[in-house]
Amino acid sequence: MHEFSIAEDILEVALDEAEKHKASRIKHISVEVGGLMMANLEQLDFALRSLSVGTLAEDMEVDLKTVPGRFKCDNNHVNEVSIEEDDLYLALASLRCPECGSPLRVLSGKECVLKRIIAE
Repeated sequence: MHEFSIAEDILEVALDEAEKHKASRIKHISVEVGGLMMANLEQLDFALRSLSVGTLAEDMEVDLKTVPGRFKCDNNHVNEVSIEEDDLYLALASLRCPECGSPLRVLSGKECVLKRIIAE
C-alpha cells in the first residue's frame, strides 16, 4: 500500500510547518491528490490518521480531493481526463487526444499537494 508512504510525506511536511510556526496542534489539512497517483483516498485518510497518533496532528480533520490528470498532445491540445483506478494502466497505454487522435503526454495528475494547514 503506497498510501502509507504518501501519508508519511504529507504528515512530515505538515508537522515541519507547524513546528516552524510554533503551533501546538494541527486542526485540519487539505490535500489534493492527482488522479494518476493511483492512491485510494480512504486508505490515505486511514494512513494519515494512523500515523498522526501521538503527534501535533492527532485528531486533525483531513480533507482529501482527487484532481484529474491533464494531458497535452503534439498539436498543443490540452485535455483533462478522469480515469477509474481499475482502468488506469490500460487507459494510459492507449490514450489519444480526443480532438486529433495523437498521443498524449502527462502535464499533471501525478502530484500530491498539501494545500492548506490549519493549526493553533
